[in-house]
Amino acid sequence: MKKIKLPGSRFKVTSGIYLITCLATNDTYVGKSRNLNQRWCQHRKKLKDGCHENPGLQALYTQHGAKNFTMELIELVPN
Repeated sequence: MKKIKLPGSRFKVTSGIYLITCLATNDTYVGKSRNLNQRWCQHRKKLKDGCHENPGLQALYTQHGAKNFTMELIELVPN
């Protein structure tokens, strides 16, 4: 999974809305988090381990693999 426009760990504002896209199908998942980098790591681990809480996203990941996914920032939100 490729990270796009997410703030680095030293960035002061870490809360926001993000979009995960399956590039093979253009299916999307929108989420929000108070810690975007931590959430990115959680998504990657759960998808890799085959235990993501969203069965549709997990099925796409299992079928198309990590290289066909991006997670990008939609909007930063003050903490």
